[in-house]
Amino acid sequence: MGTAISREENRSLGKTAGDSAPRPQCRCTLHRALETPLAKTGGLTMGEVMICLIGEQPMPNLLPIRYDEPREVLLVYTKDTNEVRKRLEKVLRKDLLIHTLEVSPYNIPDIKTSLQNFIQGRGWQPTQLVFNLTGGTKAMAFAAYSLAQDWHTKYIYVESGETESRVYRYSFQPDGTTYFERDEVIPGVITLDDYLKAHLGVYIPKGFSRGEGGKFEKAVYEAIKPVVDEIKPGIQFLGQVDIDLIFRCHNQVGIAEVKTGGKAKTAEGIKQLKAAGAHLDLYVRRLLIVDTVWGNSLEPLRGWAKAAGIRVIEIPGYDSGTGDIPHTDQDRLRREVRNLFGR
Repeated sequence: MGTAISREENRSLGKTAGDSAPRPQCRCTLHRALETPLAKTGGLTMGEVMICLIGEQPMPNLLPIRYDEPREVLLVYTKDTNEVRKRLEKVLRKDLLIHTLEVSPYNIPDIKTSLQNFIQGRGWQPTQLVFNLTGGTKAMAFAAYSLAQDWHTKYIYVESGETESRVYRYSFQPDGTTYFERDEVIPGVITLDDYLKAHLGVYIPKGFSRGEGGKFEKAVYEAIKPVVDEIKPGIQFLGQVDIDLIFRCHNQVGIAEVKTGGKAKTAEGIKQLKAAGAHLDLYVRRLLIVDTVWGNSLEPLRGWAKAAGIRVIEIPGYDSGTGDIPHTDQDRLRREVRNLFGR
């Protein structure tokens, strides 16, 4: 079953505060003087249609849509990925015309027939199409590839890495053999609002915590802000999962728990980062920032954090009275964040 939402209907559905956020610019370099708006060099032209196979992760589809800016998108999903499809549709619906198509997850001939009938029913021509084969089941990807090969239609594959995202572009030779055109690094094309809504659907911006904890959070926020493209304090979702800080460099995202006093010597921050990270993407960076030194007595905690992929950063010079972090500790914190994103 397939549906479509028009641009006019999209606009009438209303916007949240984050919907009007401008397209991101980058400052994830050692020298902020190099900041410039990101050039738009995607591979599509107006009027083209991107066919997206929906899997468990939204980024492999959201990134090329934002980068290439097709006029229309077909989200192909199964009953198991319907929630991911809904979240993506909510993020995208204000920008373009969206169509949706539910298919079988494993029946290759049925998937191919469903795709072919929907595309032909819309009157789309093969030259208008590009298939994104990154998401979905293997059967969905095989069916979409087979149809693209039959029609000599272009297709792409998105690599989501730890430090960058890259799109690989392919087409077919007259004899039906695959031709690799090029690959491109996808620059910063999403906002934190895009990222959070694509993964969570709904979240609540809470801001800094109250009391001493909030004072340390704000100090860390101000120290990190100059070396990331975007940062938000205090995010809550699912009613009970909290993130002290979330930040973005290009299309890569990190989260941090910031602990002071007695909580800086417990496993609370590790547990919170593991709980939050389970709802985000595979490559989300996780930082635990504490205002103490983890000595020998806390080595078991350090080992647990390392096993969970959490980087612990110690800021013992933090002054809880003034709320200040010494310049040497600020510089070290910024270096750690840059290293986290491979900058």
